[in-house]
Amino acid sequence: MKDVSFELYKVFYHVASLGSFSAAAARLFLSQSAISQSIKSLEEQLGVQLLWRNSRQVSLTQSGELLYSHVEQAFQLLKTGERSLLELTTLEQGELSIGASDTLCKYHLLPFLQQFHRRFPRIRLKIISRPSPVCVDLLTKGQVDIVAVNLPHAGSYPHTILHHRFPLQDAFVGGPRFRHLQSRALTLQELAQLPLLTLESGTGTRRFLDHLFASQGLQPQPEIELDSLDLLLDLAEIDLGITFASREHLSDRLKNETLFLLPVDTPIPAREWGLLAHSRLPLPPAALEFLRLFEGQ
Repeated sequence: MKDVSFELYKVFYHVASLGSFSAAAARLFLSQSAISQSIKSLEEQLGVQLLWRNSRQVSLTQSGELLYSHVEQAFQLLKTGERSLLELTTLEQGELSIGASDTLCKYHLLPFLQQFHRRFPRIRLKIISRPSPVCVDLLTKGQVDIVAVNLPHAGSYPHTILHHRFPLQDAFVGGPRFRHLQSRALTLQELAQLPLLTLESGTGTRRFLDHLFASQGLQPQPEIELDSLDLLLDLAEIDLGITFASREHLSDRLKNETLFLLPVDTPIPAREWGLLAHSRLPLPPAALEFLRLFEGQ
């Protein structure tokens, strides 16, 4: 038996549920003869009689009852799907998945995540914390909707589209033990000889720092390498060494004088972080709404 047209099942569903050819014709904006022909065609293709017909009403045969029980379920599932799709497009349900490093999430995304959750409480937020390069890899594989990442110093990430970009200005800082170094601008060679506390290799910030030292022909060996900037700053506060972070992440510690800026004679280039999406995949409505929160920032 060849595949039966969905339109024939649609006509059968309405005739059976309304119990009338004329009512089904009015519902579907068809003529009664078109309804009759559709039912006849369906019965011929299935090889069974589905309806008993008389001058006043239509009733289902045993075969018709069996078929209707399945067709009715199918139409109810379609209605549920339509309702779910409507809820999704109106942000009444769904999921927003975001990839971001701990640092960017804590210092830049938190207020926007809070704002989004207040506006769309039924949307499930899924946050995946990974270094920027890993986040980009997850994005290109379609495993997250949006990523917040440190942007490359030159060029761009392949297969991505940049929606928003924001500045970052980095600095070297130390605790009370290194406060006396504020009296003059230090060379990168002098900084390389101090105990360095850095993020692990492979992170965007660490790559930027390595490139900065390499521009002066230097390759210092860090004293401590961690995956948490906050912990590095805590260690710097207790004088285990100096570290490198953006000023946006240092404001409270500098204000409270638990950390101190160490001036450098070589200008540290500004860099940026941004919000990326896949260049070849459509963004779900929740992701579009999240990106709109950053407009005008």
